[in-house]
Amino acid sequence: MMHKSFRYPGAQPFKMSQEGLFFGREQDIENLYQLLTLERLIVLYSKSGLGKSSLINAGIMPRLVESVELRAFPIRFGAYQDGKTPPLNLTRGILALEEEGIHPLLEKAFYNDSSLWFHLKNWQLHHGQSRFILIIDQFEELFTYPEQDIIAFKRQVADLLHTEMPNDFREQLEAHFDDAGKSIFSDQELELLHHPLEIKLLLAIRSDRMSLMNNLSDYLPNVLRTCYELNALNLQQAEEAILNPAYLSSEAFSSPPFDYEDEAIEAILSFLSRGRREPIESFQLQILCQSLEQRVIDEGIKVIKVEHLQNIGSIYEDYYDTQIARLNDPAEQLAARQLIEEALIFEEEERRLSLYEGQVYQSFGFTPELLRKLVDLHLLRAEPSLKGGYTYEIPHDTLVQPILKAKSRRLEQQRRQEEEAAKAEREQELSALRRKAEEEQRKKARARAAATAFGLLALLALVASVVAARQYRMAKASEQEAIREKERSVALSDSLEQQLYRMVITDYERLLAEARRLSAEASFGESASRYRDALASIAGFGIRIDSGGVRANRELAETEALAQKYSDFSRLISEGDALAGQGPGKLRPALEKYQAARALDFSPSLNQAAEVKAEKMRLDIEENFSRYKERGLLYLRRKNVEAACQNLRIARSLKPADQEVREALAGNCQ
Repeated sequence: MMHKSFRYPGAQPFKMSQEGLFFGREQDIENLYQLLTLERLIVLYSKSGLGKSSLINAGIMPRLVESVELRAFPIRFGAYQDGKTPPLNLTRGILALEEEGIHPLLEKAFYNDSSLWFHLKNWQLHHGQSRFILIIDQFEELFTYPEQDIIAFKRQVADLLHTEMPNDFREQLEAHFDDAGKSIFSDQELELLHHPLEIKLLLAIRSDRMSLMNNLSDYLPNVLRTCYELNALNLQQAEEAILNPAYLSSEAFSSPPFDYEDEAIEAILSFLSRGRREPIESFQLQILCQSLEQRVIDEGIKVIKVEHLQNIGSIYEDYYDTQIARLNDPAEQLAARQLIEEALIFEEEERRLSLYEGQVYQSFGFTPELLRKLVDLHLLRAEPSLKGGYTYEIPHDTLVQPILKAKSRRLEQQRRQEEEAAKAEREQELSALRRKAEEEQRKKARARAAATAFGLLALLALVASVVAARQYRMAKASEQEAIREKERSVALSDSLEQQLYRMVITDYERLLAEARRLSAEASFGESASRYRDALASIAGFGIRIDSGGVRANRELAETEALAQKYSDFSRLISEGDALAGQGPGKLRPALEKYQAARALDFSPSLNQAAEVKAEKMRLDIEENFSRYKERGLLYLRRKNVEAACQNLRIARSLKPADQEVREALAGNCQ
């Protein structure tokens, strides 16, 4: 059965086999390929997460394979660890021809078979190919190795790029000539041995590690002469990367072909570019589109519409939770959450942090296998440390807020569980005290009955004192003992009742304090629950405690009113956010929602938050109004009435009172 795949790879880089899905980078592919044909050494750099590996895998490598002019060798060192193969040895292993072995002419001419030049010369003699390119991704990993490994590698790379034949090989070849200048090789063999190699080198590195390239300048002085920067996607590139994969028809995909309506594309681009203010990062785009493709698969959607984007902001939250859930072991899930949520984010600044692998093992009890799983799930990114080994970090800033929200939910659930456990324990203690108090009440009743009985005996003894004086004295003694027992029971019962009373008051006040704290944190539902728990805790004491719960009832009513007001505020803000993500036609309704939220006057901080959103929306309305109005009038001048009307209607939705737009619509659009 054929394995089916997504049209959008999500967080992982494109593979060479996904060349047909790699859209939006055509100009970058062409530019970089042309550089490769002209230059011998090129440095490809960009911010992490913009798609260097994807550009190499799905853009450059297929072009090289198709051209057949350059034999490409993709290489990845990995960060240094004890026992790790040095970069030079690793590269030799990639270049070596295991099946063909060493060409007889090379064996005859040279005894040194350890250099990169030797292995590429072997390729040339076996296959008749003279043009080669070494493509080293994540080149910053080289600088994690010991200094002697770095020197050995750059020395041999310099030989490849700057000499037709390294000096030691030239000396070996000259040793095969006698004093008369006659060689053991034929002219044809000498021509083959001297036939030059054309070697090119493409090094891909993160832009924040570019300074490390200066460490190569002693052997490669022009290492930074030819650089190519890969930038984030512009709006047109992003649109191509979204639309084109969806149109492809192939049994290899898990989803059937589908489409996006224009307003949905507009909303997606606006969301990814923060209102068209910033370029778009591939990482965010691919995760979002893969999530939408999953909905196409699950719900049979044929066209992605604006209504399918109502919760567009939650896609990254869902991505984090889904990836965590793919760890089947609950203990591994908790360990992963604690590492990611508590150690890899500086929460006050919502900034990513990194940890060295040794710290992860020691402080969090991780195994190498669990770390590998998190990297494979793209929840962590392994970055080579200059001290060897790896540091680990969250792969993208986009995930910081979703992770913090997940942390908040986890800690809240943990707090509830702890409170429930403490509540159950308190209820057990109170229940035990109540049972003890009830038992003492029963003892008191029995003592009272005994005292009455003995009193009767004493009376009978008095009447019959003449007949039974001895029995009278015994009855009197028994009566006194019964009275003393009654007094002891009453005293003990009163003590237990006072203890229970004090415990209930303490519990009542604690529940009130918890309810007030939760209300201050805007957890109104839980706050109301605590007030009700407080009232239930004093139900058996009538008006003896807080006049029957006067404070709890009053504060409960206030909390319920606040809860309704907060619910209205949150609903209006959420509705405004949803509308803002549905394209320019919904910006004015979004503004109205934010203004309504501000009018509730809930609190200074929330008032300010609503005002900030409203002001941003006013700016977006102005910007979009100007753009759509200009477009509409331009289309009118070009006699494209349909496009003109479409743009003018959007402009009118943004500013209904604009006279010029109204007149243009009235005169040209039905």
